[in-house]
Amino acid sequence: MPSDRGELRGGLRGVVALPARLFWSGPNPRAVRWDLADSDRRRDLYEIALVEGTLEDIRELVNGAKFVRLWDRERRNSLTSGWMVRLRTGIR
Repeated sequence: MPSDRGELRGGLRGVVALPARLFWSGPNPRAVRWDLADSDRRRDLYEIALVEGTLEDIRELVNGAKFVRLWDRERRNSLTSGWMVRLRTGIR
């Protein structure tokens, strides 16, 4: 994880397509898009970036302020909880 939430510079608008190294499932993964204005789709994108991505992928895809607010509200599984602990202890 980046050492500072400010390093997480992902966008909040537009539509994102992920490279095959990050998203490869489904019948046509190259056609899948994530609308960043949709908080559910953004949550899914963040989870993929955190699980499959490199440090640079995380920096480019995840927005720090939105991530903390979104995951604080969701806390939907143990992976999310684990990342929140890392964020709170490792990112100022």
